[in-house]
Parts: sequence; structure tokens; C-alpha cells
Amino acid sequence: MVAFQRVTAYLLATLLLLGGALLIAFVILLPGPYSVTAFDGEQFSFSPLSVLDKVGTSVVGVVLLLAGVFWLAMEALGPPARQQLPVRTAKSSQATISRQSVERRLATALEQIPGVLQAVPQIHHDRSGTAVDAHLLTDAAAAVPPLCEQAHAIMESTLEHDLGLQPGLLRVYVRHAAHPGSKDSAPAPA
Repeated sequence: MVAFQRVTAYLLATLLLLGGALLIAFVILLPGPYSVTAFDGEQFSFSPLSVLDKVGTSVVGVVLLLAGVFWLAMEALGPPARQQLPVRTAKSSQATISRQSVERRLATALEQIPGVLQAVPQIHHDRSGTAVDAHLLTDAAAAVPPLCEQAHAIMESTLEHDLGLQPGLLRVYVRHAAHPGSKDSAPAPA
């Protein structure tokens, strides 16, 4: 459902961008007078746009264009509220931590697991807590079940005890590196 909503948001933002650009192009390229001949041979004539029409259409086009840019930026980057995560503190105080800081801290912690070559965590905050999708690149010989258990324990401990965040859904995606000497790891021919 979330993927459908994101695709719809990107589609609507793109339509706003295109609509704004078309209105601006209409004012610049087709100020009038001009005539159009229909398929049945009938001609339609359009009078030149007045200054007020040009200004009004341009303003609407710019507003649509800016709304599309803003909406795309919000979908791609997330609103500022999504960039800061609330830290559990005493009831009389409030604190937040940046999403990038949490991702860097988790990446550093996950890369300490033996067999993990690279860790790329992605944070999603919702009402239930801080969810993490951890994408791990591991040695070809790494055993997946103990690695996942260790990754879950590290993520939960880092979020809850080190950063003061409520852990949510913690998912681990493992991708093994190619075996040495396999086709995938062979150097490209010169």
C-alpha cells in the first residue's frame, strides 16, 4: 500500500510539473492570434491573449510548477519531520536525533559483525517505533541465520540503549559477495 501511495504521489507531482510547464509554454509560444483547421476543414480562430490573460496564466503555471517541484522534493527527501527522530527522554524535555546520524551509527555497528563487508541501513519512523531495513553485503562463506540474529541484537541495542529510540520492525537483507574465482568475481577482459 505504501509503495502504491508513493508511486501515486510521484505521478501527481510529475503531472503538476508538466501542467505548469505547459501553461507557461502556452503563454510564451502561443500568444495569438492564430487559427487552427480541424479534420473536417472547419477553421477556429483565436484572438491574441491580453496582458492580463498572459499574467494570470503565467502565475498559475509558475504556481503549478513550484508545487510539483516541492512535492517531488518532499517525496524524495521527506519532510523535515521525517529527518529528525524523537528520542525518549524525561517527560519534561524533548530531544531529536537526525536520521542520517542514526543510519551512520547503525552502519558502523553492523559492519563490526564478522563476515559483514558493508552495511547500509535505511530508517523509517512511524508510530510504533523506528523501523530499520538493513542491507548487508557479506562474505560468501558467512552463515546467514547467526548473522541475522546478531544484526537484530545489535540494531535493537543500538536503537534502544545507545540512541534512546523505540525499536520498530527490524529487517535484514543479506547479499553474499561472489566466491573468489567464480565467474562474477573474475576481472573484466582488457
